[in-house]
Amino acid sequence: MSDTLVSVTGTYVDAAGDPCSGSVSFRPVVPAGNTDTARIVYDLYVDAALDANGALSVDLVASDDADWALDSPLQYFVLENIQGRQQRGYTIQVEGPGPVDLAASQPVTSVTPHVTTVQGPPGPGVLALAVGADIPAGTTTGTVIVRY
Repeated sequence: MSDTLVSVTGTYVDAAGDPCSGSVSFRPVVPAGNTDTARIVYDLYVDAALDANGALSVDLVASDDADWALDSPLQYFVLENIQGRQQRGYTIQVEGPGPVDLAASQPVTSVTPHVTTVQGPPGPGVLALAVGADIPAGTTTGTVIVRY
């Protein structure tokens, strides 16, 4: 199997900038056929431990390697096992020639704000604002709670 290998890198730090410890696992989301060897590649798991700086570097077979017998590029499931954090998983494509930085491959999750109404004393009226608008100075007093 003459695979096209791509370097995948990442560095994990906490909110204070200190290195995290743990590991990150990579595996194809489906077993994949390889036309070069006429075999099905199954259980292609790669585990990478974070080093003392919270960094990792692994070589994976490129998602767009010509020898994959797939209709579309192979996707890898990434499972982050960071000590003291909730486990997180997502999929990426590891396209050649690389390198692929996990920080640039993070899934984008849209956040919908949840507004909680807080009952207060009666006022002169209701002020309606568009999301993201500023409250005009001197218009209202009180507390507005916005949860994301």
